[in-house]
Amino acid sequence: MLPDLDGFEICRWIRSDSCLSPLPVIILTARSEEADRILGLELGADDYIVKPFSPRELAVRVKAVLRRATPELARVRIDADDGLVIGGNTLEAFADGQRLELTQVEFQILQLLASRPGCAFSRMRILDYLWGNEKPVTDRSVALARQDWRPGQASR
Repeated sequence: MLPDLDGFEICRWIRSDSCLSPLPVIILTARSEEADRILGLELGADDYIVKPFSPRELAVRVKAVLRRATPELARVRIDADDGLVIGGNTLEAFADGQRLELTQVEFQILQLLASRPGCAFSRMRILDYLWGNEKPVTDRSVALARQDWRPGQASR
């Protein structure tokens, strides 16, 4: 019932795009028929909320969906085609067989970027991945520690 596009079509489009498909989707709608709820969930929505709704319940449902959507990358070993290997249960990364000296935050950012090759991540998405709601951060929290570092350097 959106002005230009049907919400079900938007959900279908998000789930078909490899960069967008991991995004959590909650359908918030006035369509309360069982067939609509089933269709929304079958198209890949993580939750389906019918109006009228309680703002407190909505907040709890959003938190639950976000909790489930956080990737468990720490257990995944990533072997990229370009010689990059990111350890599963270790905080180690290797480029062409050489161990990279990375801080924990740098490692987590590398892990996030390598998990979705070809996808762009906003600064806020990276901050959410790193810290979520754990501590207050500014939009400058993710920045290079050394001014003389240049892209292409394996370590600092």
